[in-house]
Amino acid sequence: MKNKFKFIGLIAIVILAGFSMTVCEPDYDTINLTIVNNTGYRIDDLYVSFSSAIRWGSSKLGENEFIEIGESKTITLSEAGIYDIRLVDEDEDSYTKKGLTIDSSQTVVFTFEDFDESSIDDDND
Repeated sequence: MKNKFKFIGLIAIVILAGFSMTVCEPDYDTINLTIVNNTGYRIDDLYVSFSSAIRWGSSKLGENEFIEIGESKTITLSEAGIYDIRLVDEDEDSYTKKGLTIDSSQTVVFTFEDFDESSIDDDND
């Protein structure tokens, strides 16, 4: 009879251990993407989309959220893929990186070199 209780107890421990491993297992499907602002300007909007997308979608920054010069913002992507990233600064100028393969957590640094020439207003013509 003692052996029967030991066996049942052992089964219970194995089941609970397996359950706790499942519950505590990290989610490897998510990817942390850190954007560093070295553009020289405060960033007001951050857009991330699959390169195949037609539209950028909504900004990843909240209403009163900014990425100050030299600071960073980390967002979570739900899956790996080829992405485009666009920052819009306080003057509404944009900085874009296209066709980035993001398949693991990584950091992407934006500098003035990523400035979109097409975002300049032609008001002086």
